[in-house]
Amino acid sequence: MRKLKLDHLTGMAVLVLGLLFAAAGAEGQREEPLSLWRTSGAWNIFVDASVGNGCLIQQYSEEGLDIRLGYLPERLGAFFSVASQEWHDIDEIKSRDISLFFDDVAFEGTTEFFENEGFFGGFAFFNNPDFMTDFAKRKSMKVVGPEGDKVVLNLAGTALAIRALDECQKSH
Repeated sequence: MRKLKLDHLTGMAVLVLGLLFAAAGAEGQREEPLSLWRTSGAWNIFVDASVGNGCLIQQYSEEGLDIRLGYLPERLGAFFSVASQEWHDIDEIKSRDISLFFDDVAFEGTTEFFENEGFFGGFAFFNNPDFMTDFAKRKSMKVVGPEGDKVVLNLAGTALAIRALDECQKSH
């Protein structure tokens, strides 16, 4: 199995939580400066004005997870996040090492805690283009947290959504 870093320049994920949540209040909540661009299957495609018109895909899984993947043009990279209303026991302001597994490749990096409108989760910046490519090619991904907790995400329809995501980003 190939092991890669989410951030291929420094060997660790760069945390850009402050950038995405620049409009946040004292509680770490952010206003949603998102505008719907279009949909692709189960994925919504948004433009986020707060990050330099970065486009992102977002969907709610059957398990109620809020899954997002998108571009951060001001940072010359992208991000991946997963959140749940059930994960209220995640430590605030604590970074966590995670592994993201696709069949024959694993990406390792660091996530930062965030809370947004009752959802609690982890956010990771990446600038390794292999991650977006593997995300688009796969039908599922396993996320493994620092205590070994696992979440398997269904990525069906993601290839088409990422093509639309790229179209969105080129047009903004």
